Amino acid sequence: VILPFLVITMFLQLLDKNCLSYAALYGMKTDCGLVGQQYSWLATIFYLAYLFAEIPVFLLLPKVKNLAKFMSVLLFIWGGVLMCMAACHNFGGLMAVRFFLGIFEAAIQPSCIIISSTWYTKKEQPLRMALWSNTFAGVFNGIFAYGMENWKGSLPIWKYMFLTYGAVTMLFGLLMFFVIPGSMHTAWFLNEEEKRCAVARSATNQTGIHFGTKYIKWYQIQESLLDPKYWSLVVFIIVQNFINAGITNFNTFIIKGFGYSSYRTMLLATPQAGVAMGICILCAAVSYFVKNIRFILIFITTGVTMAGIIMIWKINHKEHLHESLAAVYICGFYNAPYVMCLSLIASNTSGQTKKAFNSISVGLFYALGNLIGPQFFRNSESPTYV
Repeated sequence: VILPFLVITMFLQLLDKNCLSYAALYGMKTDCGLVGQQYSWLATIFYLAYLFAEIPVFLLLPKVKNLAKFMSVLLFIWGGVLMCMAACHNFGGLMAVRFFLGIFEAAIQPSCIIISSTWYTKKEQPLRMALWSNTFAGVFNGIFAYGMENWKGSLPIWKYMFLTYGAVTMLFGLLMFFVIPGSMHTAWFLNEEEKRCAVARSATNQTGIHFGTKYIKWYQIQESLLDPKYWSLVVFIIVQNFINAGITNFNTFIIKGFGYSSYRTMLLATPQAGVAMGICILCAAVSYFVKNIRFILIFITTGVTMAGIIMIWKINHKEHLHESLAAVYICGFYNAPYVMCLSLIASNTSGQTKKAFNSISVGLFYALGNLIGPQFFRNSESPTYV
């Protein structure tokens, strides 16, 4: 019950957030008169809002007793905001809506981390996080967008995309508000003995269970800030999300720049997300059976991603088209290090305030990396974006 909720929530978040590049292929840039770096700013403004929202989210999350209902409300709101994208007809309108999307999506990932660390044991967390921190959206975004090519109506297809995704998100949020329990003690799918067992399982983590607290324990924040491991993860999250920003917002433009049509590009963009999903699950499975291997897996998968990036940069796509396309797919390895990083933070952090602080830090520096990343992509350097 819990895992499908987390998986679908993150799927919808990534689907809603990343459909921007497919909307651009369907004529959004032309219809809204976007020029120069304005598309890059649409990617940046989302994370700028996300970044600012993390501070109030940090103050709020430790006090929220029912994170599942809190997330359901956010789902409903951001679905409605996404539908407003269809009403935009200029750069200013798109910027405003993207800003509010960033505000309402800021608490989702930190909440997922806290819920995962509450319900699952340390051994189980990497695989669960690999599943909910998924790239299914990357696969299905291209397939859905390709299917929408044949939609006939009075509106441009890119507007139907936002209306459809937004409506589905609102419906899911409304449904989950009444289905997902706030804690193990109120889980309708467990009997009294199973509830005690669930709590006992989580107790083996020695990291505490989230019930909501009135007070922020500042000494726990100080512990994190004085820990070198915290800062090494912070730096990694920032620079890793330079890559994430490029892949999620410009992947389709890189492939289209190789000479493919818009519709062909939508299908050719999907295998990269499949690679990302497969390698995440593989790394999570390895870490399930082999202890203390997550940093080694982060090192290996980051190296492979780097190889893909260098190939895109150095290979002449006019002479070696298939090799260039393969390089784009190799970059799908980028997601595995981030998922391993999330599981490290979830499984190695105890105390409600400290959990909330570290989870919010992930969101904060995730946003910072994604905020800076799109600005590396100059319109004049398409399709290789040197």
